[in-house]
Amino acid sequence: MWATDIPHKVLERFGEEYPVLKTKNVQGIFKSTAKTPHKAHKYDDLVRKREEMEP
Repeated sequence: MWATDIPHKVLERFGEEYPVLKTKNVQGIFKSTAKTPHKAHKYDDLVRKREEMEP
């Protein structure tokens, strides 16, 4: 679920029950966009296997 799918009233009230968040800009959380997924490369499997083998 993306922030654009959440009703506006819910976004406005996000974190209001937590005193530590009252002075924070919690609306900034919802202004981000999703990053494009990594395109698989033909050597990705080899790199993953190598990473798993290293201590």
